Amino acid sequence: MSFGLLKHFKDHKKGFQAQNAAKFVAHVVLGSDLGSVLKLIELRKSHPSESISLITPRVVNKKLLIENYQYGVSHMRSQAAVAEIYKSHFDAKISAQKLNPQFYKDGKFHEFSGRAKSMDLLTGEHFFLEKGYRLEISSLFTTEDWENLDTIISQHIDIRIVEGIEKTE
Repeated sequence: MSFGLLKHFKDHKKGFQAQNAAKFVAHVVLGSDLGSVLKLIELRKSHPSESISLITPRVVNKKLLIENYQYGVSHMRSQAAVAEIYKSHFDAKISAQKLNPQFYKDGKFHEFSGRAKSMDLLTGEHFFLEKGYRLEISSLFTTEDWENLDTIISQHIDIRIVEGIEKTE
C-alpha cells in the first residue's frame, strides 16, 4: 500500500471523527420501529423539543412505518396484548384477522389443520398458530401528530450507527 493512500485514509478518519463530536441530549430514543416513534411522541408532550433525540440506523417516516407494519407478521396474537394496547391508547382500532394462520410448503400455502403436514414447530413458534390482530397505526396518534408525523420525526432524527454510549453525571 502506498504512503499516499495511507495518508488519505488517515485524513479521512480524522474528518469522520470531527463530524461525530459528542453532544449532550437529555432524552434519547433508540430504534426505527413504531414503538420508538410512539415513545418520541410521548416525550414531546412533557419535555422541550431540544432535549429529545431519535437515533436510528436508517431513515424513518410515516410511509415506511405503514409499509413495515402492513407487510410484516402480526405480533399481536392474544387478548392480553390487545388489552395492554387499550390501556395506553383508548382510541386504538384493532381487528382480528379473518384467515387462519398458514404455512408454506411445496409452493403453496396450507392451513395447519389441513392434510399437509407442517414441519415440527420449535419452542415459542406455537405463538403463530393463533389468529393475529391488525392495528390501524394512525389510531395510536392524535390527528395532529399523525398529519405532522414526518415533520416531527425529521426534527428529532439522528441517523447513525451507535458504537458506544458513555454515561455522564
